[in-house]
Formats: sequence, structure tokens, C-alpha cells
Amino acid sequence: APIHLSPREQECLGWVAKGKSATEIAIIVGLLVESVRDHLKRVRTKLNASTRAQALMRAMELGLITSH
Repeated sequence: APIHLSPREQECLGWVAKGKSATEIAIIVGLLVESVRDHLKRVRTKLNASTRAQALMRAMELGLITSH
């Protein structure tokens, strides 16, 4: 089955791609840092990744997010 990331998950992962921490992402997108961490945890789970970097690479390989 294709992997689907929610718009918020894509947004958070996109900021990870730009080198932002969970705290920085929370400020940028207007969420609690715990919410950002939850989104990123779901991303890692969906992509079967143990780290944010691994999730980022898999998402890019699958075309789920684009690098700018």
C-alpha cells in the first residue's frame, strides 16, 4: 500500500529537511513542541525509520516530500 503523510506531517518533515529542530518547527508552524514530535514520530512509524534523517531520506526516495 502506498504510504500517505498528512499535510501537517509533510510540513514538519519539510522543516526537518531544512535543518530545523522540533522546537524551531513548533514556533514556525504554531504548534506545541509535543505536537511536532508526535507528527514526526508518526512519520518515522509510517516510513519504518528509526531516526528523522532516515525518515527524511525514505520520504525523498518515495517522492513524499521534495527538497528545495
